[in-house]
Amino acid sequence: MIEYLELTDVGPAEHMRLDFAPRLNILTGDNGLGKTFVLDVVWWALTGTWASYEQAWPRALGVGEPRVQWGLGVDDKSWPGQCFWFHHRAQSWLARPDPERRPDNDLWRLNAPHMANLEAPFAPGLVLYVRADHAFAVWDDARNWPSPKFPDRPESYRFTRNQLWYGLSDEQSGPSPQRTLCNGLMRDWVTWQNRKGEEFAALKAVLRFLSPSPDEPLVPGEPTRLRADDALDIPTLVMPYGSLPITLAPAGVERILHVAYLLVWAWIEHKRIAPQEPGPARNMTFLVDELDLHLHPQWQRRILPALLEAAKVLRPDMEVQVITTTHSPLVLASAEGLFDPKIDALIDFDLVDGQVEVKRLDWRPHGDACRWLTSEVFGLPTPGNLPREQAIEAAMAVTRDPSAPLERVAAAHNQLREHLTDLDPIWPRWLIYAREKGLDV
Repeated sequence: MIEYLELTDVGPAEHMRLDFAPRLNILTGDNGLGKTFVLDVVWWALTGTWASYEQAWPRALGVGEPRVQWGLGVDDKSWPGQCFWFHHRAQSWLARPDPERRPDNDLWRLNAPHMANLEAPFAPGLVLYVRADHAFAVWDDARNWPSPKFPDRPESYRFTRNQLWYGLSDEQSGPSPQRTLCNGLMRDWVTWQNRKGEEFAALKAVLRFLSPSPDEPLVPGEPTRLRADDALDIPTLVMPYGSLPITLAPAGVERILHVAYLLVWAWIEHKRIAPQEPGPARNMTFLVDELDLHLHPQWQRRILPALLEAAKVLRPDMEVQVITTTHSPLVLASAEGLFDPKIDALIDFDLVDGQVEVKRLDWRPHGDACRWLTSEVFGLPTPGNLPREQAIEAAMAVTRDPSAPLERVAAAHNQLREHLTDLDPIWPRWLIYAREKGLDV
């Protein structure tokens, strides 16, 4: 699991350091401040690959010494990780055996040198990345670890939406057929269901954890076909109104199905090839960009605790580190029942005087989503709509002006009547003020 990440002259800030907690890390902040970028770099630090086929680039080409440094930890032990510099002529990230020496002939290896240097106790285990652009990535220390004995190992498994549905193949050259890396959700789901083995049992259990509520569980139904001229059996979900082919599922349900399948597929394939010693991994890092994407508020209240527990279905003693971004106050509110400052962190990205600053916030429960909206995390003056907020600000400005004429008080009152409900908590205070000023209300 990653312990810290330090960036210099790369990303949206000249310098940025994030100290991660071992279990839950919630990244918040406005758009464009680097939250997704940090997830991309964390993926690279843990796997030695870039999830989007595009590496991180320095803030300014040919300027300064852009570098990335990180540390890993497993079972209360730390590994200092690696420091990478961006080599401007090579246009790539490189590591040096001796960070204090800078000559070009000290440049080390491309690709994933830190993975080759990792000792066995620091194996990253399974790393899953759920991206906001509907792409996905999986890295498995049993199947993707760089090794001279297995030069044709895929460096990672990167899926587009269609590849996750229908299967992933590598691009081998020559006359040999392409190698199937993943059968895809469609075929694996039906195969597991027909086999009635541990795979389908795990899938059903994970879907149950990730369901929007106990009253609306995601339950697999019998496979079906949509077209007479198409032989593909399509998995279904049992819905209150009947059977729903998953290809017709709404966006929120689809994303959860993808997450559930990736969890089970990655674990099943990992166990199949994991060496007897030390055995299957017991640590997993889960990167999720925009955790609340497409989810109904009811689902947003449940998804964060569910993610932490879903991996326990695969292995009860699984150590899970979640690093997720969110813009949802409901997600923050949902963490109040489980957040432990000793093992969890709330990390906020903020723009201060034109510079991006990252800081770990003290955890303060706020009770509900409205109070989270007005907390330092989101920073809204009020939790309501903008016209309501403007009406309240106008009324408060009137109360602060001892010489405000009656016409201005009346205009502020009419604006409040237009945009506020009768139950708004500002009314008692405002009505007392307005009557004292002589307004007939």
